[in-house]
Amino acid sequence: MSLEADDHREERPALVPSLFPQIPPTLYFSTADEKVELLPAEQRRLLKWKISNVTPNIVKHTIGRSHFKATKKSYDWLGCWGHHMKSPGFKALAEHQKLNHFPGTFQIGRKDRLWRNLSKMQVRFGKQEFSFFPRTFVLPQDIKILRKAWEDGGPRQKWIIKPPASARGIGIQVIHRWGQLPRKRPLLVQKYLHKPYLISGNKFDLRIYVYVSSYDPLRVYIFSDGLVRFASCKYSSSMKTLGNKFMHLTNYSVNKKNSEYQSNSDDQACQGHKWALKALWHFLGSKGVNTTLIWEKIKDIVIKTIIASEPYVNTLLKMHVRTPYSCHELFGFDIMLDEKLKPWILEVNISPSLHSNTALDVAVKGQMIRDLLNLAGFRVPQKDDVITPCSSASSSTTR
Repeated sequence: MSLEADDHREERPALVPSLFPQIPPTLYFSTADEKVELLPAEQRRLLKWKISNVTPNIVKHTIGRSHFKATKKSYDWLGCWGHHMKSPGFKALAEHQKLNHFPGTFQIGRKDRLWRNLSKMQVRFGKQEFSFFPRTFVLPQDIKILRKAWEDGGPRQKWIIKPPASARGIGIQVIHRWGQLPRKRPLLVQKYLHKPYLISGNKFDLRIYVYVSSYDPLRVYIFSDGLVRFASCKYSSSMKTLGNKFMHLTNYSVNKKNSEYQSNSDDQACQGHKWALKALWHFLGSKGVNTTLIWEKIKDIVIKTIIASEPYVNTLLKMHVRTPYSCHELFGFDIMLDEKLKPWILEVNISPSLHSNTALDVAVKGQMIRDLLNLAGFRVPQKDDVITPCSSASSSTTR
């Protein structure tokens, strides 16, 4: 019998009362080992969630346990997990609706904008405080500056090239000769972090989940667990290996194609090419590493990166969104540790993958999504506040 059908699961109230007077209660989202009581039928009819072809199954399962009905209609929903959209599109959000994006977060979600904004913060607050992003050049604008840096660095340096707005490792190469540089398309060129911290000879990065429930005031939450993604070939700094993506890239979408890739379904096990973040901390702690210090450094650079986007997002929120309630967003920060265990931000994803193909993914992402939705504070609106086809037509004829 599945947990979903187990009558012995703990039943939780559907609504969580506020700690403050005059503040309405919020809906409760459960884990798979809990069940949520039913609201009265009149309120339950309002629990509609707009889905699209990008709504992850793990989100669908979580909202389903709170008795939301999935819909593809565009008017009477309370929550939506979908595509990012252009800023003017946010004007269509009703005050009781909540979308999983803010306008303007491409300011850190695009690699070129992220570098520009962190560069501005370096000028304002000093390079020492914002030295956690590899030196970057945006082409074609920075081609002359890059050429000088390339010549100053000597023949043994390595560079990584990336499209400004791609994901899943698409278009990424590690190069060392000027002639290898593509000339006919926009490009990001970064100093390659050629001395990464290795585990069993393999390079890895961290996927850190960061949730922003509000930009004004700014509220940032960092989920305590995450994913550790390993390259599936042992690392070498030899120039001859630079074309080996299974060695130099850590993206799961790249490494799963390697016949040597080993999956892992146990969120407590330090095995295979994907671990839970908590398993990594346990592993490093057993080696005498101060993992608390690393985590504090990660939190520091995450907060600084979010702050770099704050003025842009807040300007667009004021222009296009009726109420701050209507927006929240999950970010996936990709972070690498160098040989001295210094964390470096590689990129920020504004639509991080929530695929749940293994028990490890379900354990990490399921708990994270449940916590996120509870932090989001979804409210049940008054019936009269919800737009329906009839009320929409009626209001348009009386204007």
